[in-house]
Amino acid sequence: MLFVGVAFVLSMTIALPSKGWCGSKEKVFKIGYPQIISHPALNTIHKAFVEVMAKQGFIEGKNVEYKYRIPQSDMTVAKTIADQFVSERCDLIAPITTVCTQVVCIAAKGSGIPIVFSAVADPVLAGIVPSWEHPCSPGLKITGLSDYIPVKPQVELIKAICPKAKVLGAIFNAGDESNTKTVNEMRKLAPQYGLKMIEASVSTTADVHSAAVSLVGRADLIWWPMDNTTAAGLEGLISVCEEHKIPLFAPDIDSVKRGAIGCIYYTNYELGKMQAQKAARVLRGEDPCNIPVSTYKSKARTIVNPAAAKRMAVTIPQSVLDSAAMVIKK
Repeated sequence: MLFVGVAFVLSMTIALPSKGWCGSKEKVFKIGYPQIISHPALNTIHKAFVEVMAKQGFIEGKNVEYKYRIPQSDMTVAKTIADQFVSERCDLIAPITTVCTQVVCIAAKGSGIPIVFSAVADPVLAGIVPSWEHPCSPGLKITGLSDYIPVKPQVELIKAICPKAKVLGAIFNAGDESNTKTVNEMRKLAPQYGLKMIEASVSTTADVHSAAVSLVGRADLIWWPMDNTTAAGLEGLISVCEEHKIPLFAPDIDSVKRGAIGCIYYTNYELGKMQAQKAARVLRGEDPCNIPVSTYKSKARTIVNPAAAKRMAVTIPQSVLDSAAMVIKK
């Protein structure tokens, strides 16, 4: 009987969870989170990611250590950060934006570290995944979220507010592959709506103001795709548009709140939320190769800012105001 009792105690000891009587601590997951630059739209994605991860049981300061890094559009720094995440053996890397995801893929290839990205317009075109349905490639365990917004409803909103406009000025970072699909689509669609498209490229946020100035007297309105360089320099762009009464149209809700006239939008919070949900699945042991790349689940909505429009000498038609999901009251 003594032998049986000892055997029973031993078997129970072996079966104990890791944080039980043995006194071992709960595992702390290290999550690398590179964000190419700081601006409200991307900051909202990060905020959502942390909040929803906590709801999924992955709580900062308890069982998660976030390594939140912002290279401020410096690609050399971005590569160094990605290499550090790999050398530190992060349990997961959650990059946002195309360029951050690309450098993380290079650094993490062959490491076995899973990647769950967000805010990548076209991950196939950017060479990040071979397909949406089967995202993994040799040496990479990866899945994530696209933030692509169709251009047609954006052009329709522009023409509804500025029906007499003939020339659309586009500002974007031509070196950022995340802009390629959207810009190419605008190049094709603009003429169908009676708009000639002229372009001004930027490489840094400091270029945004001068790019806007270069369009003064040439463009009837200014638009930009989901471009992080332009978004980070938005205040300079808005100041030019207000001074010269040039209507400005944005790709995201945060930019409209900051002073653009309007946009067709999905919530950036949703991107962070869905990224966190996928990350939680991976940390629980699910293979990212079996989690297809996806995009927004919600429907696109219209948001307008009448006060911003007034500062740019534009009156938003009542029909647009009535159909908008959100009207900014400032």
